[in-house]
Parts: sequence; C-alpha cells; structure tokens
Amino acid sequence: MPFLPLEYSRSRIVALGHTEAQVTQTSPVTPPRADTPGSQSEGRRIAAGGLSLLAAIAALSGATIWLTGGATFQLLGFTVRATTSDRSWLLAALALSSRLVVGGRRLIPAELAVFAHRPRPAVVAATLAILCTLVGCYTDYGVASGADSHGYVSQADLWLHGHLVQTPEWLKTAPWPNAPWTSSPIGYRPAAAPIRAYVPIYPPGLPLLLAVAKAVAGQCAIAWVVPLCGGALVWLTYLIGRRLASPAVGATAAWIMATSPVVIFMLGVPMSDVPAGAAWALAAYGCFEESGLGVAIGGLGAALAILIRPQLTPLALVLAIQVLFGGTDRAWARRVGLCARFSAGTLLGVLAIALFNQRVYGSPVISGYGSLTVLFSPSYLLTNVRLYGGWLIRSHTPLLLAGIVALAVPASWFGKRHRLEGRVTLLGLLLVVTCLYFFYEPWNAWWYLRFFLPCWPALAVGSAWLLTNRLTPRYGLVAVALVVAVGLRNLTFVRNENIFRNRRADLRYVEAARAVQKLTEPDSVILSMQQSGGIHYYAQRDILRFDQVDPAWLDRVVAWFEARHRHVYILLDEWEVPGFRQKFGATETGGLTSRQLLYVQYIVNITTLYDTRPRQDWRVVKVSVPDASLGRCNVPGLLSAVLSGR
Repeated sequence: MPFLPLEYSRSRIVALGHTEAQVTQTSPVTPPRADTPGSQSEGRRIAAGGLSLLAAIAALSGATIWLTGGATFQLLGFTVRATTSDRSWLLAALALSSRLVVGGRRLIPAELAVFAHRPRPAVVAATLAILCTLVGCYTDYGVASGADSHGYVSQADLWLHGHLVQTPEWLKTAPWPNAPWTSSPIGYRPAAAPIRAYVPIYPPGLPLLLAVAKAVAGQCAIAWVVPLCGGALVWLTYLIGRRLASPAVGATAAWIMATSPVVIFMLGVPMSDVPAGAAWALAAYGCFEESGLGVAIGGLGAALAILIRPQLTPLALVLAIQVLFGGTDRAWARRVGLCARFSAGTLLGVLAIALFNQRVYGSPVISGYGSLTVLFSPSYLLTNVRLYGGWLIRSHTPLLLAGIVALAVPASWFGKRHRLEGRVTLLGLLLVVTCLYFFYEPWNAWWYLRFFLPCWPALAVGSAWLLTNRLTPRYGLVAVALVVAVGLRNLTFVRNENIFRNRRADLRYVEAARAVQKLTEPDSVILSMQQSGGIHYYAQRDILRFDQVDPAWLDRVVAWFEARHRHVYILLDEWEVPGFRQKFGATETGGLTSRQLLYVQYIVNITTLYDTRPRQDWRVVKVSVPDASLGRCNVPGLLSAVLSGR
C-alpha cells in the first residue's frame, strides 16, 4: 500500500476496528529532518544556553576582579594581566545581548528553572568552605613580616631544629644596659635571668602547625595553614548550626562566617586568630555531638586551642559544663564519663602549655606577653566597648548584634517553632571572650575584632537562627534577601579596605631583607625595629632594636661592634624616621645624612637603609616594586644564623 499521510492512515485503521491508543503506540512517527523547524528550535535553545553560561562566567569574573583587584600571572609562557573588570563586564553584556537576540525571552523561564531548585545546605556550606580556603591561599603569602607573623613563622623553624632559646655569641659580653632586649627581633623577648638570650613571645600552637606543614610540604606550606583553618572554621560553623537548629540555619551561619570582613582579612596573614577560632569551633561541635568520639575530639580541639591561645582556657570550662549538664542524655553516669573524656583531652593542652612556659619563661604560669596587670585593666572597659562596638557595626553591619540578641533573649519571645539548642552554652562562649578582651589594652584598627573569632560561630549561628522563617525550616524570602544583601555589603567593605590588593605588599619585608643581604657584609649588624624580624629571618643578619637602645649608649654600641670588625647599618620605615631622629639626634650615629643613605624602597611605605658613617663611593639603590621571583616560598636564613652562634 502506498504511503499515506498519518491522518488518513489513522482514520482508516480505526475504521478497521483498532483503538486510538493502539494507533498511538504502534504508528511510526518520522523524526524531523535536520532542516525542520524543530531542529532549528533545538539549536537556538542550545546556543541561547551557551550564551547565558558565558554571560554568567564573564559576570562572575568581573565581580572577582572588582573585589580582589585582579592578578598578573604566567600562562604557557605568556603574561596574562587581569587587573580591570571592564572587559569582563563588557563581555557579559555582549553575551547577554546576543542571547536575547538568539533565544528571545521565551526560553528565559526554562533557564531560570535551573537555579530555582534550592541547593542542599551541606553543598552550600561545603562550597563556601572551599571558596574561603581558596581566598586565603590567594591572599596569604606566608611572610614573616610584622611582630606577630614573624614570631609565628620563625618559631616554626625553631621547633624543627630544636633552638627555642637563642643566644648570639656577642650578647654574652655586651656591656650596655638592656642588652638582651636590644638583641631580640620583634616577636621575641629576653629569656628568664640569668640566661642572656631571647625567646619567642608567642604560644607554640600555631608554630607547631606551621612546622608540621613545612616538614611535610616545604616552605610554601607555611601559607596554606591559615587558609585551611579558615575553610574548617566555615564548615564547623555549618555543623554547629545544623546540630543545634537545622541545616538551613547551618548554611546561613556558614555564609555569615565566610563573608565576614575580619575573617577574610585574617585569612591572608600567618597569625593565630583564624586557627584559634577553628580549634574552638571543633571543640564546641564535639561537645554538642554528645557521643563518646565527638566529645573526645572536642577535648583534643580544646587542647589545640589552648596551645594556640592560652588566655582563652576558660572557654574549656564552658564546654565542660555543656557536656555535664546541657546534654539530652539523662543518665548521670554517662554524662560524667563524657565530661571526663573531654577534660582528659583538654588537660593535655594545659600541661603542654605549662611545660612550654616553664622551659621558655622559667615558670608554668608566666607567658611571653608580660605581666597581666599591664595587659588587662578595668579602666579599658569603656574605651573597648566604644571601639569594638563601632568597628562591629561599621565592618559587619548590625546583623551580628542580632546574634547577640538571639542568644541573650528568651527564645519564646520570637515565637519560633524550632528552638536553638545549646543557646546558653553559645552565650557563655560569647561572654567569656567578650569579658576577656573588653578589659584588654585598647588597639586602633577595626581588624582587632580578630580577637573575637573564637566566639564568631556563636554569633553567626544566633543570627542565622533568628533570621530563618518562623514556620518552616526553609528560608523566608525576606530573610534570604537580607542575609545575601548583608554578605554582599560585607564584601564591598572588604574591597574598599583593599584587603586583597595589599596582601602582596607584605613582600616588602622580603625585598628589604634581600637588599640588606646584597648591600651589607654577612657579619654586619642591622639597627632596626619594624623590619628587624624580616632582616633576621630572611637576610641572616643579627639585629639591634633601636627602640630598646639607650641614646647615651648608641655611639658606644656602634664602636663596640666596629672594634670587633662588625659593621652597623640602620634600616628604618618612613614612620620610624621622626622618632629615631628625635631619640638619637644628639648622637653622632643618629644624624642620618644623605651621604649615609644606601638604599630606598618605595613599596607601600618608604624604607631606607643607612650606613652609620659617610661613604666615599656614595650611591643610592632604589626599588619600587617587589622582585618578580618573590612569592610564597621565600626560604629563610634563620637556621644558618642560629647554628653559627652569632
């Protein structure tokens, strides 16, 4: 029978007694040819989807460059510069315009449907933790720069080679007063009398982590530790929120943590704030889990946290109370057993820090920070309340204050269907940290909010719980919009503070050390203060802290070294020069004439290197950018300096 149109064939077959359903199942349908309208529609749909994806990638790239300031890197032998977002925004606009021409508006609902499904909270939190780690790896150069970072990074090397107490040979016979202080680079202090030596100021927790990382993966791994701790802090915040409230609360708390300006700021510095926050978050989560393994892990987390920051040891008492009285298990014997497990782990940290203090400072109850009566005082309270309160609102908006309200006000006032478990414990953690640092000596920058990172998960979880929908565990639209808007606003604050752009500027310490290494003799002595850590760590030079030298002794100190054939140079940052001139202007050494100038560095600050005497072959070396070879793997010269006994 010749081929008939489908409509004619259907009517004839039905007329022969077949049902319409049978016809539908058995009648062959010829697929559309390549040039049919259906095929063209499918091609337009694919093209529109590809252009939409390109627009999204370009927009994300533009936002990243806008936020971070971009980067310059080598790819297949070519230098790639992505430092302005204009091209990315232009590409996104062109791709979006082309997409509207190709696909029109008819396909937009189908594309938006891809994003309409709410992602799982665990996926959101894991993504935020990974992004936080990557941001830290991008910004952290692991540079031994200022007092804190030099103290931690250089102490890691001392742990690897067993030289916690350092005794330069010249210090044994130095005749001037305060000689051990003058020999100590920033981040160090004199050892307990009668030893003439200097020792680390900072606790051993973070240096031990850095030492392990360096032993496993080399110098570059120094820059990975804090970013990994940052990712762990975000993930643990999610776990705490999920355990105490719901996965939605946990994911919201993770977003609040990941977009916190102070967290992002501290990811780029090898300092103890983020690791301390992560360690206490681990301890808290283990205690909230109420299982034997969880509580044991919590105890080990508390032990690590105590090694990182011993002054926060009272937080362990708050968590022990949670294990003993705050759990859902009604069996008293089991609670006591769990508390014993947590306390055993915590005790390891207490004993370890006591042994460290005894070995380094001569007493188990003395730390490297000095007298507690100097560091803490009731007179600091009002000043710190004003400073920290203002910094919190300016950098993070009042959202975190909502977290305080959620923890402090009875939960029944909010009419929430789901209660926040462990609320009293979270409030206790917050109160301990707050009471400690409100009486601590005041500081002068917003990023000193870093002191409060150990209680940041409590604030984030409280805020997230308060902002979730009252009736269901899902986000309300208003809450989602508010949380996202606050996070984006915080990222704008990060950009305006140039947090990403200025991180490479820490390499100025390495650049100055390289210059000193090239322009001075190997056995020279560098009179410095802010740069003393980098000079000691990278340039293998002994240093003299000018802020610790008596002006009446300066010329005699220089002459004493000259008599031993060790030449003295002066290295100063621009902001140190007026104070140096004022302190030593009456001395022969402190004149700082142009004939003494050897080196000028124009990187963030102006750094200058002077000879202590005029030179005949006067020539000034000038540098304005860090050397391209400098990065995250700047190998120190500390070990050779220690072993040589200088």
